[in-house]
Amino acid sequence: MVYELGGTGVPGFSVRYADVAVQEGSGNVIPMAGNSILEVLITGSGYPFDTGLAEYDGPNPLPGEGSELVTETRISGVFEGTTQSFIGLESGGHQFTVSTLSDPTRLVVDIEH
Repeated sequence: MVYELGGTGVPGFSVRYADVAVQEGSGNVIPMAGNSILEVLITGSGYPFDTGLAEYDGPNPLPGEGSELVTETRISGVFEGTTQSFIGLESGGHQFTVSTLSDPTRLVVDIEH
């Protein structure tokens, strides 16, 4: 999964397996397809009205088309400088790596099959 981010700099991040997809701020449970969930937190995010950058307005959830492992990805939103997203997986326990790229700024979550 590749998150393309507006702005400059290197984003902070935290990625972990979660039992349930819970939206930060509201505590609402977000329904996810699949049997396992990766929670992706991207820190250093600004609100669109503060940054002048457009908010993501694509499909939500994004179907996991072309993947035998990823069922869907949902963007939860930005709360207190952190963008929250969830990746639904067919099964859990897969190792993953996280890296950043620049020009444009991206966060890459690579999940082992």
